[in-house]
Amino acid sequence: MASSKKKKPNRILFNLAVVISFAMIGSGILLSFIATPQESMLYIFDTAIEKLKTTPTKDTYTGIGENISIKSNINLEIESQKYQESLLPEDQTIKNLITNLNQTTSNLQFIHDKDNKKMLVTVESKKAESKILNLKLLIENSTEYFFIDGQVGNYVNNGNSTYFENINSETTSKDNIIYILEQVSKSLKKNISNEEFRTTKEQIDINGKPKKLNKTTIEFDNTKLIELFNKVLEDLKKDERSKNILIGYDNDFMKTKISKSKIYLQKDEKLSIYMYKNFLGKAEKYELIKREGENEYRYTYEPSTNLIYIVENNIVKKKLQLTIEKDKTEIIIYDASSTELGKLTYTTTNDKKTLTYLIKENNEVTDLSFESKITDLKKKQSYTETIDLNLRYYTETENILNLKVNLNNQVSSDTKIEEDTSNAIFASTLEDEKEVLIDKRINETYEILKGE
Repeated sequence: MASSKKKKPNRILFNLAVVISFAMIGSGILLSFIATPQESMLYIFDTAIEKLKTTPTKDTYTGIGENISIKSNINLEIESQKYQESLLPEDQTIKNLITNLNQTTSNLQFIHDKDNKKMLVTVESKKAESKILNLKLLIENSTEYFFIDGQVGNYVNNGNSTYFENINSETTSKDNIIYILEQVSKSLKKNISNEEFRTTKEQIDINGKPKKLNKTTIEFDNTKLIELFNKVLEDLKKDERSKNILIGYDNDFMKTKISKSKIYLQKDEKLSIYMYKNFLGKAEKYELIKREGENEYRYTYEPSTNLIYIVENNIVKKKLQLTIEKDKTEIIIYDASSTELGKLTYTTTNDKKTLTYLIKENNEVTDLSFESKITDLKKKQSYTETIDLNLRYYTETENILNLKVNLNNQVSSDTKIEEDTSNAIFASTLEDEKEVLIDKRINETYEILKGE
């Protein structure tokens, strides 16, 4: 009996520890405490992936899934007092572009037939009644074809396409995107070693209160970034499903590699990430710092307050207050003295999405509005989607830019594709690759639009 009484306090402590542990696991505290630096650093990225998984797609409301046809008509209206009234020779090209773009309409078509493994994308632009651009991409019979007017007179057979191999009744395009993002996260955690992180203790202010926190730091220069990106690419190439998904989007994916000469950061530039965690492992502050010689640009996020600070050379330039609700996200922008400069608001419902952004700073005003609205819905059959974008950038004395973009999308479940590829030629018979031909055609279109 005496022995039993001695063990009883230990058993109580053990049971209490188990209860506390389960409570910590349930709240995510223990998981964040035992998380590796890599996992902690990528927590926001992983959280975004999880959010994407649960975010309903448009087809949940419309009933039209991946067997879909979208016909879009795009119109532009551009005004600019600064350029249209200018007599300067160097402004003539922009004046011509504005005039010609106002006379240009573009039609896009996207047909995606998942059941029959066929897809068609067309882009057609006209200036007045003259056709200035016509591009097509077609996938059928596991083969990719492309058509570029003015460069090639027929469809071109660009070889095998695996695009539909990874989309079936159980797997959607969204599933594939999520899978790629998860593999990228996994690769980053694998290829950033623990030795690359530095951990120190530091006292900082969180919401105006001093706290002693564990600071984890990792730093990148241009060479290190390129090495990391190439390691991620190699991991995606080795993973069979990732490889097939990405080849489906780009036949040359397996040849993709980032050159050592690629410049993301200049010689005197460094990119650093700081993360501050309390003794339970909960992140209380994130910082992204870019150093350019003697200059430093810092972006700070505090999860507990949902505040973002933009700091240049240790001087707070702006403060952003985030409010995130189920159907609404709001960001209020303040200057260093907490004077409100502007606001961004995004709201979403099943049939409507709106974004407004207004900021006034240094006598310059940027006013942006975006609306996407679904009407005339016939569940699983068709609907109309109108998208309006309005952008004004002006001062008290001058209208610098007034841009209006209107898209009218006719969406249906009719996925009939009738394209003649009987006279298609093989890409191997062409002097230039597809990308070169497209660049040439787009440059020709630009020359037309900037002309008199």
